[in-house]
Formats: sequence, C-alpha cells, structure tokens
Amino acid sequence: MLRLPKKKKDTQDPPGKQQAVILPMHSPNRSLDFLVELIGKIRPDNAKDIEQAELRFKALLYQVSQEKTSLFSLRKALLTQFLRTNIVIALSENGIVSSRGLVQELMGKIKHKILPELQSPDNFLYVINKIFYKKSDHIWVEGIDKDLWKQFFEGLGIQINLTEPRLISQLQRALQLLSYRITTLGLEKEITHRYENLEDAVYPFLEQNRLVNEYLYQAKPANNEPAQRILLANINEALHNCNQSIQWIKEQRVINAGGDALVTTWGYYEQSANPADPKPPGYGQIKFRKDPGGYWETYTYDANGALIQTVSQYGNSSFGDGANSKVENLTRATANPVQTHVTLIKGQEVARSYVAEYDETSTTQEFERRYITCVTPGASWTAADNLVSTTRSYTSNNSDPAKRGSARPGDRHVSIR
Repeated sequence: MLRLPKKKKDTQDPPGKQQAVILPMHSPNRSLDFLVELIGKIRPDNAKDIEQAELRFKALLYQVSQEKTSLFSLRKALLTQFLRTNIVIALSENGIVSSRGLVQELMGKIKHKILPELQSPDNFLYVINKIFYKKSDHIWVEGIDKDLWKQFFEGLGIQINLTEPRLISQLQRALQLLSYRITTLGLEKEITHRYENLEDAVYPFLEQNRLVNEYLYQAKPANNEPAQRILLANINEALHNCNQSIQWIKEQRVINAGGDALVTTWGYYEQSANPADPKPPGYGQIKFRKDPGGYWETYTYDANGALIQTVSQYGNSSFGDGANSKVENLTRATANPVQTHVTLIKGQEVARSYVAEYDETSTTQEFERRYITCVTPGASWTAADNLVSTTRSYTSNNSDPAKRGSARPGDRHVSIR
C-alpha cells in the first residue's frame, strides 16, 4: 500500500522576549510619541473607571521597576520634552486673560471648540494637550491614588536643576507677565467704582508690581539672597491684600434670597455716654470693618486722629485677635525717620520700612524724600544693607545741576520739577 508522506506544517519559533524601546538622544518627536503611547496604555476604557486605571498604572510601575531599558526610555522622554519646551505660556496664558474682556475670551473659546487653537511644538501646553488629548482624561488622572503618582515620580529619579539659567529665565518672565496682569486687574471699573478711596483700592495691585520688578532687579547679581527673601515676603503680603480686595468685590456682588446685598458692618469711635468725658483718639473715624464673608479689620489712631495701627484677619483668625493676625504699625516723628512702618504676621516681623525727609529748599532749593526698605528684620533706618529709593524735587529757580545734592551710591532717583 502506497503511503504518501504528509507534508509537515511550517513551524515558527516562539517569539522571544520583546525589548523596551530605547530612544536615541536626538529624537524629541519620537519621545513625545512614546509618551502618548505610554499614557494610552494607562487610559481606562471608561474615564470614570478609576479601578481599571489604577490596575494599568500598577502594571506600568512594575514594568518600569523590572526593566531598566523602559525606565531609561521613560526618563529620557520626559526630560527631553521638559527641556525643549517653553513653560512661560503654560504659566501665564492659562485661563481667561482679563485684559481681553469676557466677550473676546468667550468667542475665542467657542471657536477653538470647533477648530482647536494652533500651538507651537515648543509650547509646553502643546505637549500636555498632545499626551492627554481626550477631554475626559482629567477624571481618571485625578482619580488615581496620589501615592501611586508619588511612587511613579520617585521611581523615575528625575531631578530638575532649579539653578538652570534657562529655567530661571522662563520663571522670571512668567512672574513679570502675571504681575502686570494683576496690576491691570486692579484698574478694572468694578474695583475703582466700588471703593470710596481709589488709592486704597488700587495700591496693593500697583505695589505688588513694583515689588516684583524690584525682586527681578535684585535677582540679577544672584548674590543678594537676604534682600530677595524680604522682597518675596513683601510680594506675598501685597498679593494677600489683592486677594482680600477681590474677595470683598465678590461679596458685594452676592444677592440674598430677598434681593438685598449682603451687609458690611462698620464701627466708629464714639464719645462715652458722659458728655464730660474727653473724646477718644480717632473720634468719628472708623473703628472696625466686618465683611459678609467674615473678613475684618480694626483701626487705631493717635491723639491727633492719625492712623497708627491696622489689624486685619489672617487665615481664620478671630475678630480682634492681634496675636494671630496681620498687624501693621505706623509711627510718625518730626525728626528722621519721619515714618516707620512695621508689619507683623502672627507676631513675627515680615516687613519694615522707613521714610526720611531732607528739606534744603532754603539753600539748594532741593527737597529729598528717601523710601527705605529693610532687608534685615528689626534693622535701623541707617543700616548698610537697606534698600533706598530717593525722590528729589527742585524749585524752578534751581536750574544749575551742579548745585544739586550728590547721589548716594546705589540710589535710584526720580526728579520732579
């Protein structure tokens, strides 16, 4: 019997273990595609399925911990994108830019819903939108346990050099842009119209910009850290005052069920029931203010009716609790320094400044006022490390520059004629 030999089936070798992709050092576009693919493996089928997202994330953590090539590729991809992109736009352009107005921003966002805004590849927002391209990605990203994210970044071992000149330059530019926008916000009609005293309303918005520019000026030598720390504390205080002003405006908008605006309570210094008693210091002036949202301030005056102390709420401090609040003390004198301004927060001095005046109009027709900011807490007005700005004014008769006073080293002068 004839038997035909059976044809053997072609056999294939079992696939070997796949190696992780190793990115070349000069492939920024490939690193972005790598991150997009990586997030795609974590993204759950349903954005609300946090359990599935965490399970896939744990699988990624295990793979990265076991395969050094995967860890290297991931680390390189993240560093490449961070170093080659510009973070200024991401820090300063996110959200509604008030200077453009609501209508312009609303129309822009509606158009971008239909046709997305064209972004440059070196824009950090472009990278974020490319990786997390689904509108629902924020749901599962926020839902994943924070400890897993912490484990992820600790495992990567990425360290950013905060002294990198390029990074510092971008952070400083973003800070300056945001500062100017905050200044513009302080000039909005709603703020200037609602406050009776325009100077009090606008001052913190302008002051924070002055302090930010002073900080950036002091940061250029990169060797004046004490002065920079004082300026940062002052910037923080000015931004706190800006926030309080905005909060007050919001409270004035609130309408209760009866249609009446919420009430701000004002107290005034009054004379006692006995007419023979002397009038208290600050008689007839504001003693305290309580806003509907709970924010409060108290005011103290001297015998001449001049304001010498303001105590304001800091955090959740209770009404009148000066020990846990922000306290601003202002003293005046006939001899220099003519003004001393000290700010305390919870009993700790955070700012100190002086004003000194020199009236020489009878000799050189010159009047000089020095604004002195202390770098060291508790410093005297003549301390060597103080920051001094000088304003000089001259009478119209003094037209000879040679007769004017000499500048103090390090002073910046503004002459008003």
